[in-house]
Amino acid sequence: MNKINYPTQNNLKKFLSDYRKIFDTIVMQKELDTFLEAKSKKFKILKKLKVSEILTSDLGHLIDLNKAFASCKPTKEEKESIKKIFNYDSIFKPSCDKYQSKIAKFFVKNKDVLKLKTCYFCNLENISAFTDTSDYINDVELLKYGTIEDLVAIRGIGNTTAEKIKGCQNEFRGMLNLEDILEKLKENAVEKKEITRLESIEFSAHKYYFTLDHVLHKGDNPLSSLSLFNLVPSCYACNSKFKTTRVLIKDKNDEFLSPTSDKFSFCKDNTFKIYFSSEVTSVTHIKAIDNFAIRLKPNTKKNEYDRYDQTFKLNARYKEFKGEALDLICKGRRYTPDKLISMSKMLGITVDEVKENVFGKQLNNHNMSELPKSKFLSDIAKQANIK
Repeated sequence: MNKINYPTQNNLKKFLSDYRKIFDTIVMQKELDTFLEAKSKKFKILKKLKVSEILTSDLGHLIDLNKAFASCKPTKEEKESIKKIFNYDSIFKPSCDKYQSKIAKFFVKNKDVLKLKTCYFCNLENISAFTDTSDYINDVELLKYGTIEDLVAIRGIGNTTAEKIKGCQNEFRGMLNLEDILEKLKENAVEKKEITRLESIEFSAHKYYFTLDHVLHKGDNPLSSLSLFNLVPSCYACNSKFKTTRVLIKDKNDEFLSPTSDKFSFCKDNTFKIYFSSEVTSVTHIKAIDNFAIRLKPNTKKNEYDRYDQTFKLNARYKEFKGEALDLICKGRRYTPDKLISMSKMLGITVDEVKENVFGKQLNNHNMSELPKSKFLSDIAKQANIK
């Protein structure tokens, strides 16, 4: 529903370079070359493939690549060979690298750049990554009051050192500076390498509250299973319950259905439209849930967007939030423009700030991808004449 905001052109080159560094591209390239050379006649159309390019090719190129691969009519065994080279999460014997965890960590590392906030397919669920520790004001407070579990979460700190830190916490009570605490730890036989790690604390215990969906299914399209622009951070429901192996994109004409594509424009092309029951003629007459229905209405490309809706069950899932739509409509009647202006003067804040407090931050278009149900509530607000 929301396009992934990759870094701007000035920063995109480094972003893509950082992504490629996750992978052992030298080994992968050798394995791919060996495979293609052994099957040179059958896969001659693919003989000049470069792993580093595949990893960061845009979705259009990936669609073409997978189409070319499929045209070679690969056997199951040949697909498995490619799948082993571009291994996302499968187990092979002998074993080989699986990159799922490394890719997830890359998305976590860049969560602020990508605005990793809500599911890009549905905008219903929050998706996030968090450090599995309690909240501390700073590193000093962590060392003074941290539990064994939280101290062990510090990168490079094991149980033995965590217990030493815990044993010194009574002596830390009056200390305000990290340097004083580290000096005390040296006196208690904490090793120099661990002191160094405590000088600039990083955590290793991350939890991921999102999944990565393959727009082009990795089973059928193994060459693109690790490609950045084939991966969409999404909620568990969209990825594992609804989309699963369904084909969302059939060819390049469907590229606009992927949040990873520059052509993606779901919010512009679709509207959550209010439909009235027989006894209601306008939004101003709506007083109860059964006075109206809300459905997504494509303004263009109806068949394709209907497939998107059916894949992710958007109409079925969003109807559960009609109560929030009704509440917004009623607030729109109660808080007229004149009343909002009056409140602004009384509180000494802008009208926009009053509106945000009354109607919610979701109506701010700048937050469309950051807050759940932003598109839904924004569309309802426009039809309720909340300006």
